[in-house]
Amino acid sequence: MKLPAALAELIGAGNNAVIGVDIGTATLKLVELESTSKGLKLIAAQVVPIPAGVLKEGKIEDAPGLAQVLSKAVVASRTKTKNIAFAVSSSSVITRLVEMPGDLSEDEMEMQLLMEAEQYIPYSLEEVALDFTKMSTSEDGEQAQILLAASRKESIESLVEIAEIAELKPKIVDVEPFCLERVYPLLAEQMEEDSDSLIAIVDIGARTLRFNVLEKGATVYSREESFGSAQLSEEVQRRYGLSAEEANIAQAEGGLPADYQDEVLAPFYDSLIQQISRALQFFYSSSTYNHVDCLVLAGGVVGEGAIADLAETRLELPVIAGNPFSQMKLGDKIKEDKLKQIASSMLVATGLALRGIS
Repeated sequence: MKLPAALAELIGAGNNAVIGVDIGTATLKLVELESTSKGLKLIAAQVVPIPAGVLKEGKIEDAPGLAQVLSKAVVASRTKTKNIAFAVSSSSVITRLVEMPGDLSEDEMEMQLLMEAEQYIPYSLEEVALDFTKMSTSEDGEQAQILLAASRKESIESLVEIAEIAELKPKIVDVEPFCLERVYPLLAEQMEEDSDSLIAIVDIGARTLRFNVLEKGATVYSREESFGSAQLSEEVQRRYGLSAEEANIAQAEGGLPADYQDEVLAPFYDSLIQQISRALQFFYSSSTYNHVDCLVLAGGVVGEGAIADLAETRLELPVIAGNPFSQMKLGDKIKEDKLKQIASSMLVATGLALRGIS
């Protein structure tokens, strides 16, 4: 995103390493990557809980509290990198494809977009941060397709504030679907599909299920549903008389009563698969497509992938638990057993970390 002059240091990715930071409803995810002669190397991967009250309906209520969570993740990762890349959700960003003359320079494109932006964006230009990129050029070079993106400045500025409180350097603000597109080649290594395949990525957050469909690695459909893993945690709290923190620990480390699998987890899986099936039907009914070639599940609740096998049987299509690290070399600080548990929740953070080495 291009920001006001006071925040202009965020413009551009460069080739410097960045820490990808994905702020979810319940957890903060952090990923750092390194490019080596033998391919990508995972340097750091951390998931840290976000305390209740820090976020409210997706908005930051307690910036110092969230900065403390970020600092905790950075310390736990033992990274020396200070540059941060954040993401904002697709619901907080307006994107438009705009046709322009293909021979314009980047400065000329920017000037023309600023003059015409009001017809594409339902906000005053003083309220938004804008950015754009050239997507394609016609064969004769006369026309170019430009992707224009706009987000409310307050959304960007709150992320900047968090990084600065944590004594880190905010360098990049990206959009979640673009992060998924960037991480797609890493997921493709897991799938037995070719590059033209139609892939659905279902990201199961604490409160929101995000359904994105990619064709040839580019987003063709995006939708959000009010459903998430918090429903499972709340049922654990209710049934077993646990606090939110106790429920999260018990789910992560085990120790729940014997009836947990059949009486709590299985019904949640049933509801989740129903939500995914409904999202697929919405996609088919609102597009020209009538199938997907593969479904990728993402989110902390996916774990090592037991739900993927069940979903594959119920939905009758190939389903995998997304793991962007499956073909990466692991750094000395990475614990492989822990990584298996969190890998499926790290897609957006990985897409952000890739900005520093692209």
